[in-house]
Amino acid sequence: MLIQTQKYVARVVLTSETDLEGSEMTNNEELVMLMAKHSLSVQDVASLIEVSYDGVINWLRKGRPAPMPKVALVALRLSIELKRL
Repeated sequence: MLIQTQKYVARVVLTSETDLEGSEMTNNEELVMLMAKHSLSVQDVASLIEVSYDGVINWLRKGRPAPMPKVALVALRLSIELKRL
């Protein structure tokens, strides 16, 4: 039963988000959405996925943000879900 639950959680967490028009969001846009939805600070994100504070700031820049790696976004989704459980 526990294994089935873990598989289900992984499937739900790993699916990509879409915006209101149905087009796929960028990793950076999803980061902003997840931070707002879960009331996460820059430091919270940095701690959850073990990256530098400055790295998260770079992903959140308005002008020319650094692209957030997909693996970092997946790590954040999983960390949020594990924290919730």
